[in-house]
Amino acid sequence: MSTNSGEDCLMPSTATAAATVTRAINAATAERNDRESPLLRLPAELRNQIYEYALTDGMYELRAPKGGICPYPAGIGIAGVCQKLYYEASLLSFTLNEFHCGVAADLVKLHSRLSIRQLSAITNESFSNHMQIPVMFNGRLMTPSSEMESQRSGVCFREFFPNAQRVTLAEDCHPYPYPYYGIRPRWDPVISSWVGGRRNAGLVIVYKESCD
Repeated sequence: MSTNSGEDCLMPSTATAAATVTRAINAATAERNDRESPLLRLPAELRNQIYEYALTDGMYELRAPKGGICPYPAGIGIAGVCQKLYYEASLLSFTLNEFHCGVAADLVKLHSRLSIRQLSAITNESFSNHMQIPVMFNGRLMTPSSEMESQRSGVCFREFFPNAQRVTLAEDCHPYPYPYYGIRPRWDPVISSWVGGRRNAGLVIVYKESCD
């Protein structure tokens, strides 16, 4: 014998009706935006130029300098204005800007928080020459410990950024100059091999004295 009340039996159909109404409202809003928005009424070529101007910030620092904070990207909010702007512009911040990782933990965090579509949209990265390479350990991406040193070249760079086009290796990008970094060789050969290996064919590698 069912113990559900009559009200309980009505809940699924009520939820379905509510979802239908929501979809209709969203569709009407999208249609109104297309018709009335000064930006969305522009030709696609002009919109793309505006997106590029608004969303190009240069470099996204994934770790703030000691005692400071990372600035919030100025134009990134444009993608949250409406559904069509999100569809057209949500990945451009990843494509147009350089992502800088100073330590392995930055790269691990980036990889864990972004979707595959977002990671695939990133084309330009920079790394401190002294950054350790993250490793895959027990199915998880991790910052390497000394015991993992022999494994640290095992994860191909393209597994992080499948559509990367350019990588900058900079000597003094790291915001925290830990003492042991001084004993690392200049232009760490493991880093160079990691981004320049055979599986990364076509990747442009740039060596710089600093990130500036």
